[in-house]
Amino acid sequence: MSAIDRWRNWHPSTEKFDEYPGCEPPKPPKPTFEGFEGSTSGQMQNFSDLPTEAARMEIEGNERVYRERAERLLRELCRDYEPGVIAWLEANAPLIYEALTATLPNRISELWNQHAALKIFDAALAELLETHRRAVAMCRAARKVEPSNLQR
Repeated sequence: MSAIDRWRNWHPSTEKFDEYPGCEPPKPPKPTFEGFEGSTSGQMQNFSDLPTEAARMEIEGNERVYRERAERLLRELCRDYEPGVIAWLEANAPLIYEALTATLPNRISELWNQHAALKIFDAALAELLETHRRAVAMCRAARKVEPSNLQR
């Protein structure tokens, strides 16, 4: 079935396009929005609903704040880092390993992407830092007892 036949079936008419040699066929009626879910009065999207310049600047400002706080966390993690801690955790404390390498970083990423309240974002960063510090302490304590555990 050709496109014109489908149109004719949708808008049946006794008039045929080829019956108007040299002139335009009649135009179809103005489309209506009746029967379409979510349609209101058939108007286009109101572009005033789009973010204003001030709102875009606020979002960019928030991105900067999230980035600065995440960078501060990374500096803290690097300051306390113990060589071999991740390998030791994987072998000896898999739940903490999972929290440090997947669960907490993924949660922080989700909060950042959702533009969560900074209080919630900061709490997730603090949880990651505290978990990291405890893991390092556990690793150092194990190293004092059994240094061969960290030689991987």
